[in-house]
Amino acid sequence: MSIDFGEADGRYQNAPQHEETAERVYERQWAITLLDRTRAALRKEMERRGRAHRFDQLQVFLAGKSDEAKLSQVARQLDMTEVAAKVAVHRMRQRFGEILWSEISQSVDDPSDVDAEIQDLFDALKG
Repeated sequence: MSIDFGEADGRYQNAPQHEETAERVYERQWAITLLDRTRAALRKEMERRGRAHRFDQLQVFLAGKSDEAKLSQVARQLDMTEVAAKVAVHRMRQRFGEILWSEISQSVDDPSDVDAEIQDLFDALKG
């Protein structure tokens, strides 16, 4: 089989260009996988305590600032006050961070590198 390097080069030159490198794609996928594992570990913990349904309803608030109207609605569905729901979300976020820290600490030699790794994780998710 012959290879037409001129044609291959032409295809490469005309291919859509973007700033995504293989390394960047890998880092983003690593970050997503790590966050998914952390979420699954937190759910498992809550499931063991009989709170899987609560986790399932409140997990949407783990990622950031809570939509007050939606949180109020979920609190009613869970037969909780809004304040209790806010406290539950706060505790879930706190535990999520602890689990994430633990997960990352297993992949570094020096525990003082964990915070930098966490920053790298969030940088990989940007843009």
